[in-house]
Amino acid sequence: MQKIDAHIPRYAFPGCETQIFKSRSYWECFVRQLVGSPDSAMSSCRMGDGSENSKTTSVIDPQFRVLGVQGLRVIDSSSMPWVATANQAAITIMMGEVGSKLILDKWGKLDMVERQKNASTIVI
Repeated sequence: MQKIDAHIPRYAFPGCETQIFKSRSYWECFVRQLVGSPDSAMSSCRMGDGSENSKTTSVIDPQFRVLGVQGLRVIDSSSMPWVATANQAAITIMMGEVGSKLILDKWGKLDMVERQKNASTIVI
């Protein structure tokens, strides 16, 4: 750094103002504030298989229902049980398709299709 006269600017990084500059706690704070994933979060709302073992490590069941919360589902890449190495967008779209089918099946798919047909034929 001396060869090129490089230096670390002496200003408090946002969120780390209370830490002593260049201290270990400052750098820990700096890294926590700065580091992020270039991709969307995955597996932060882990899906389990419904067994007693998975209930302690998972947040949702295989039907995307949040455990312990009635009427709430999480249908996105955060619910993957592990980080995928394939195209994340394709997997997330497929999960959305599966999740929407589960919801339509629960609430009566035929009723919904009929309501949509009737709604589209209403003349104002």
